[in-house]
Amino acid sequence: MGYNDHEGLGHSDNSRIQQYIDKLQKEILYCDNCQPWEGGGPIWVLGNPQDIKDFLNECGIPRKYHSEIASNVYCNSCHSPLELGIQVALKSMEQKQFERKMEKWKITFQPKFHEFTKYLQQYPYLGARHHIGRRIIDAIENFPKHSIKSQVWYRARQLTDGIKFTSRDMLPPEPTKVHIPEGRYNHFGQSHWYLANFEWACANEVKYKTESFAWIQKIKIVQDPKILNLCMKHPDHPNPYLSILATGIIYSDTIRKEVIRDNNWKPEYFVPRFIADAAKMKGYDGIVFNKYLLDSEYLVLFNVDKLKYRFVGIPYIYGCERSH
Repeated sequence: MGYNDHEGLGHSDNSRIQQYIDKLQKEILYCDNCQPWEGGGPIWVLGNPQDIKDFLNECGIPRKYHSEIASNVYCNSCHSPLELGIQVALKSMEQKQFERKMEKWKITFQPKFHEFTKYLQQYPYLGARHHIGRRIIDAIENFPKHSIKSQVWYRARQLTDGIKFTSRDMLPPEPTKVHIPEGRYNHFGQSHWYLANFEWACANEVKYKTESFAWIQKIKIVQDPKILNLCMKHPDHPNPYLSILATGIIYSDTIRKEVIRDNNWKPEYFVPRFIADAAKMKGYDGIVFNKYLLDSEYLVLFNVDKLKYRFVGIPYIYGCERSH
């Protein structure tokens, strides 16, 4: 939205007002209209409300410009026009730090990661010889960790010709007996345990095209294994303590690129599989991760034989459609 010069103001004033408008516009996340309303007023659930006037005062903007500035900005979420007296949610210091790190990631690392991805497609087992591979290996010990002790997770399997699964059937497959395809965090033949924190999440991962049901086993983790946390947080509440490398890996599409399940060639898996290999080498027992919707989490455990857990009940059939 551009600012129309006010006839009663000189060029320098108009220029200054436009600078203030640009500054405020970049800061606005939500407004009253983005919130649910009850009893004639908004209930703030998105962001922390602040009067536009207070923000302008904090920025040292002269009061004579306040009305002009407020009437020339809009909500970046719902695009409603704003005015003086309306409350808005503005970017926090953590969000600003996060944005700066993502900008540095795009400049410093993103082109190198594209190069690294191409390198892994050509030399999938030599990632540690590439300088980005070495950076990941050196830095991964300082990536965020996640505790799963006493948590409940779910394991799913496809329905198979009327076979009734036992809890033992819900363990990771035996590579000497079953063909194990490549996954996002496992190579061909590697037997890892993929779980999810909701029934519908793990069921939807194993269903194929027209299938509507899956076997589900509820599992409780007894011990506290070392888990690498690659989960994105909501953009309104990013983790400000991550390094630039960790921020970029977790919040970019580096490890979340979609794959076509029927394709035999899945280059989207090369980088996350390298990260999994690096994590194993550094003593991690698994990885917790999520997808862009941020409404569920997934857990891959590398070595179930070393894990203390217990089955909760027996496997049951679950409809794959997500319930809201």
